[in-house]
Amino acid sequence: MTSPAFTYNQVSGDRYCQDGTSSSKTLDLLKNVGVLPLDQFAFDGCFCGRMPNQNDLLRAQTFKIKGWSSFDATNIDL
Repeated sequence: MTSPAFTYNQVSGDRYCQDGTSSSKTLDLLKNVGVLPLDQFAFDGCFCGRMPNQNDLLRAQTFKIKGWSSFDATNIDL
């Protein structure tokens, strides 16, 4: 399972976990930076200010997506 904190903390910029994020910005992060598994970047629902260090970012490159295209979030059957 991927770490929601790894993406949320970087995309939202909200240290206190109150704001939403953009799907496209999150997908861009997955494409350009990657993501870490949950056991390598813990989730804390009360503090979202932890940012990945250089070592985290290097390890995340292993877990990049090749790309993404637009999708219809209202159509859950796809």
